Amino acid sequence: MTDNFSLDNYIERLRSSAPTPGGGSASCIVSLIATSLASMVSKITLDKIENANDTSRNTDKEQLQNILSLCDDIEGELANLSFEDEESYNQLSQVFKMPKDDANRKDLLEKGLERCANVPLKLMHKLNDISEAIDKLSNLCSANIISDIGVAISQVRAASDGALIITWTNTKYMKNRENAKRINDEAKFFNSQISEVYAKVLNKTVGEIQN
Repeated sequence: MTDNFSLDNYIERLRSSAPTPGGGSASCIVSLIATSLASMVSKITLDKIENANDTSRNTDKEQLQNILSLCDDIEGELANLSFEDEESYNQLSQVFKMPKDDANRKDLLEKGLERCANVPLKLMHKLNDISEAIDKLSNLCSANIISDIGVAISQVRAASDGALIITWTNTKYMKNRENAKRINDEAKFFNSQISEVYAKVLNKTVGEIQN
């Protein structure tokens, strides 16, 4: 998380009439909350193993430490992606305001749209990593905190769907249809992967809760 990020300030900006932050940025923040939940579950499970001095779970302990390290790394990247989404949209908005007969407008529009599409695509890369970590975590944590795993993977799924929508919104207007298709195909692939993990982890979570 970046030092200058304030959730209260962000929500005030999100609920304003300004176009940014918008859906892409919000998807990054939802992802950040999901990652933070995964960190919490990892820390609680690690503390339980260490307090019990359970050497039989040394392999689990190593996996948890790896998950926690991944979450720590991704958290800062997600906050930065949120800002990048705003910046890319604001820059594209300025290009749209250029005179239509400007010789540079067409090229700048294409580059701006591609950049706006690539930000949520980068988010989906991170979400895929997070979903895999949460999947592993669901097999390591105790049943009394698996509900937090269910919430985390649900937020990952929601953020992935949001990122896919924002990707499509921008690739729709790209003139280079081959490039647009490449971006769309990659986004759909990651969304599909994340959806599969979501279904698997949610089924496990619900099973544990209702058992």
